[in-house]
Amino acid sequence: MGLDISAYGNLKEIPRKEDLDEHWDSDIVIWEENPFLYQLGSLKRGSVYEVTSVISSFRAGSYTGYNEWRKTLLTLITEQNIDDYWYENMFFTNYDYFEYQTFIRENKLKRILKEDVDKTYKNLENMPFAEIINFSDGEGFIGPEVCEKLYLDFVKYDKVAKEKMSAWYYGVYQNFMNVLSIKGCVLHFH
Repeated sequence: MGLDISAYGNLKEIPRKEDLDEHWDSDIVIWEENPFLYQLGSLKRGSVYEVTSVISSFRAGSYTGYNEWRKTLLTLITEQNIDDYWYENMFFTNYDYFEYQTFIRENKLKRILKEDVDKTYKNLENMPFAEIINFSDGEGFIGPEVCEKLYLDFVKYDKVAKEKMSAWYYGVYQNFMNVLSIKGCVLHFH
């Protein structure tokens, strides 16, 4: 068991069926509870998309191995460990968003400061690889606009990655770069 990543092209939004199980084999569903709003780009929570083409699929490693790969990815842009980096750069992370939504439903938190949300998303826009580093390691989607931004990050840091990463990690890096190079692709982590 491990993390697989598929790249889809030409997604088409379709009407949502009452029984979501009817979409299971051929369509993708963006769950309402998806906390990673920034990564979705133009994909909409609660929507269903027909997959018209599977561009590529690759194994990113075990879940533990993939998380270690993400820590190595972070070393390409900073010397800090991942926890310290996020603490200093993200006041309001996507994980916090999900937690805050739970608090709101339970009436434990009355409001979210808009400035904190805006600051975090601004930091995400400017940080290389942020959309992968601050993302689920087991399930989720990255929309086409965000894939284009990530592709530019991977191209920019390719030489450093080749020098700093082990052969296995650099192979995962190249797999990402190859699928992200396809204009309009959507990544599915599963």
